[in-house]
Amino acid sequence: MVSVAPDLAIPTATVCVLKAAQLESAPAFRLRPGGLAFATVRTVHNARVHVTTDPVGTGLVMQVTSGPLELSGVTRASELPVYATKPVRLGGIFLPFGTTSLRIAGTSGKSLRLEAARTPFSLRALTMPLADDVACTTPSLTATQTNVRASLGKGIGRGHFVASEVPLSLTADGEPVATLLADERAVDILERLDTSARVAWSADEGVVTGWVPAAYLGKPMPKGERGSGRLGGRHSTSEGGPHEKKMCPHDVALGVTVADEAMFVGRVRARAVIDVFAHSRLAGAEWSRVRVPGAEAHLENGAQFFVRTADVAGCPNVPAAQVTPRSP
Repeated sequence: MVSVAPDLAIPTATVCVLKAAQLESAPAFRLRPGGLAFATVRTVHNARVHVTTDPVGTGLVMQVTSGPLELSGVTRASELPVYATKPVRLGGIFLPFGTTSLRIAGTSGKSLRLEAARTPFSLRALTMPLADDVACTTPSLTATQTNVRASLGKGIGRGHFVASEVPLSLTADGEPVATLLADERAVDILERLDTSARVAWSADEGVVTGWVPAAYLGKPMPKGERGSGRLGGRHSTSEGGPHEKKMCPHDVALGVTVADEAMFVGRVRARAVIDVFAHSRLAGAEWSRVRVPGAEAHLENGAQFFVRTADVAGCPNVPAAQVTPRSP
């Protein structure tokens, strides 16, 4: 039998809280890190992401507003894209653009560990992760514009590679930590010694920098050249229209059920239209399956929203003529 758990807990001990006034979408929401997704949310406002000391193991708790709905859920760190608001050097060799999605890979004290969501095409044979510890003010939930190339300095000129695979090191005399897949494009030379040179190479998602053997560089160029589901097992989402449409003068606590789990995850704001479907008795109380027409929350894996029947029983019914149609 499904039992209703307490409200989804909002962490009080966090390393960081990331915020965004608006997002195009949010990752899948879950009741716990290893649980099934119950909803994805589009057109997100007032997003807050609570990062605890173990964001990969325990997940991230995300709070959002979508239309009249305030919703909380656990999201996987690997599914939440974040972006660097200032130049960061991942693995010492890769500076992602502000539009390149990264992910939170862990924490260290009061810092977040950011990691490349995927390895840039131009890098192969990496011996370490593309990651770095940054302050909580560095990551953003929205893409930004950052001039990462300028952070490396002006350089001393430009050149080109004479091989398609170039060993890349962190120091002038260090062992290679990656292989750079080069082409005929020019490479910026930042510093040059007798046997090696420090370079900056523009990749699709950022700038690759490091030391390469001087023998891999050609002659320098002049500087400047170029579903269905159940609540209590008694009904499914394939039913017809709602039994009632309610508009409550007060906020209404909102729960979700997915598989054999149920938990309160948010609220429906006062004066929002609530579509009320079938009722079920569970754990000695009566619950109603509902839909919130003005919210861009799409249920997954047979998940269903529910409220306490008593919370909406005294709310006025809404005549059909007063209901504003949802946007397609």
